[in-house]
Amino acid sequence: MKRIIILVILLGLTAVYGSIGENFKASGNIISGGAYVLLNGNYSVLSFSPGFERFIADNVSLSVDPSYQYQSFTGGGAHYLGVNGGLKYYLVGDPAASRGTAHSIGGSLGAGIAFASGYRSSTMVTLSPQYRFYYFITSRIAPYLGITLNGDFNVSYEDFDMSTMLLAGISFHFPSRDYVMPK
Repeated sequence: MKRIIILVILLGLTAVYGSIGENFKASGNIISGGAYVLLNGNYSVLSFSPGFERFIADNVSLSVDPSYQYQSFTGGGAHYLGVNGGLKYYLVGDPAASRGTAHSIGGSLGAGIAFASGYRSSTMVTLSPQYRFYYFITSRIAPYLGITLNGDFNVSYEDFDMSTMLLAGISFHFPSRDYVMPK
């Protein structure tokens, strides 16, 4: 119940009228959350990652994304905890609109640790270029779909792996309080 109340408050705070373009000005913030599922025969992955972004310039943001991932495979499973730091550039369809599209391109660098039953824990380093498509249902709320190419280097086992992930999520945008719309 507490989560539902928090969600309603967040939706109420972000449903203020404005334009999409205001969301991508310097000093604005984004709080988001995404998930993906990968099913591949005897191997499956479930991942959740909340995120926080701060715009350092118009259309350019720095992000911090903690993540949790569960991998299930023949003979066991593994838990992964990590954090990514990234840089994104946003392209906005119609900045004056209150509903519409936006795109982001960017990448992140991350580190984490994996714990597997029956195996020793391992340290991972990840490099991830990414693309996301956003559709604003209000001027401050946008569900998104994305694709990420992960390059994972397992430091402990000296192993490198590449994977492609499709993800879905939702983002809540909080424009800078210093921004004034041009008349």
